[in-house]
Amino acid sequence: MRNLCKGWLLGLVGLLAWTAAGETASLLILHTNDIHDHVRAGYEGVGGLPYVAGYVAKVRAERPDVLVLDAGDVTEKGDMAAFASKSLLTYEAMDRIRYDAITIGNHEAKHGIEYMRECQARMPDVPLLCLNWIDKDGAPLFPVSKVFDVHGVKVAVIGMTLPKTYPLMNTAQTAEALEREAGRLKPESHIQVALCHLGSKTAEELSERAPEVDVFISAHTHELLKKPVVAKKTGALIVQAGMYARHVGRLELAVDLDAKKIVSFEGEVVEMNGAAVPCDEAMRDWIAAREQELCPEAVRIVGRAAKPVTADGMAKLAAVAIRQRAGADIAFCNTGQIMRSALPKGDIDVNAIFVTGGQRGHELVKTRLTGTQIQAYMLGLLQEGKGISQWAGFKAKIIPGSVRSEWGFRTSLKPGKVYSVAMPKLEWDTRFLKVMDKDAALPSIEMCDFSFTDAVTAYVEGITKNGKTIDAEVETLGTAHAAGSNGGTNEGN
Repeated sequence: MRNLCKGWLLGLVGLLAWTAAGETASLLILHTNDIHDHVRAGYEGVGGLPYVAGYVAKVRAERPDVLVLDAGDVTEKGDMAAFASKSLLTYEAMDRIRYDAITIGNHEAKHGIEYMRECQARMPDVPLLCLNWIDKDGAPLFPVSKVFDVHGVKVAVIGMTLPKTYPLMNTAQTAEALEREAGRLKPESHIQVALCHLGSKTAEELSERAPEVDVFISAHTHELLKKPVVAKKTGALIVQAGMYARHVGRLELAVDLDAKKIVSFEGEVVEMNGAAVPCDEAMRDWIAAREQELCPEAVRIVGRAAKPVTADGMAKLAAVAIRQRAGADIAFCNTGQIMRSALPKGDIDVNAIFVTGGQRGHELVKTRLTGTQIQAYMLGLLQEGKGISQWAGFKAKIIPGSVRSEWGFRTSLKPGKVYSVAMPKLEWDTRFLKVMDKDAALPSIEMCDFSFTDAVTAYVEGITKNGKTIDAEVETLGTAHAAGSNGGTNEGN
């Protein structure tokens, strides 16, 4: 009898513990961010939307509790076909993948509300969520949130973008609005997810203002968080999956439906490597067909690289190529502001050249500057921490200093001589004009009738005809720079 009572009591304790824990359900969130128009399968078999599509389809076929989200910066910096379509191709591809929701990144938001509405029209079943892009009366211009029923788990997803200069709430207002929206959604959801185009540190700060939010899917800072970060004060989970569709984040949750809380979690980022992840062949073929419509020249092979070339190496080559195509005395290409990717090894097509810097360097300008102005520009870049512009057409040597303000340049430029100078328009607008004397009279500019990609492609085809690989040419240019020469050319002094 004593053993019978003991067994009955143990059973009762177990039942009470199960009742206290409540019903638990699983949820798998697959998440991406900062895709930046990388629609093609990656050159080295890693990254690109065909692999993302293949992976998402595989996971969805295996289980019913999947939610697929993207935290913004869908556009710019990527493939030529996406650029030619004003990134609408990328949104169309994401519609084909059947994302459940996407928020807006700063790269797309800068193009304005009408552009974003056009993007939304390309994926009618995928909502663009954004809490903090508002009209003149303070009303949100997009749906703020949506509650998804994912196999019994009600997930409230709230979208927000990076506070910038367009009509947006500031950071404090965004935090207040998030807190308010999270409170409103609490009764109708089991967990809450902030889909935010903000870095992980900012997400943690927001978590303190909105402790009801359980998960922050972050972006913008291109962080590859291999495991979820747990916010110190709130316990919220913060995740991010790098950039350029090279990874998909995978966040496994067990949710107590009665207590409305996450009781366990496991997170990782999965590399979109073609050796391990299936390629969606229909997506790959559709992108290839769209590329043929939009920019058939993208697939033309123009050269070869025996090994990868860094972004800085490609900037050196671009400066020489732009100078040659423009017929200028001097040319610049700012690595940090213009270049976005290295050049892969192997056969190089026009698209691969475009991906290195073709989007941000697309428009080129020509002007006339004195030797004094050119040297002041280079010195200003150093002293204001705006990176080095690779140059062609004159000899120069950087003189290091103990602090930034003491760095300098020694050049072969003649102070009073006027030189014709070419550079990307974005560099002129955001580097040259920013560091030069704002009160000084600066010359006018004229637009070039060719692009970054035109110039670099023509240069690469020229060296290829001479039997030289791109990496070998860049090594020659790098040696010339190290020796304080004119960027691998023999004139322009």
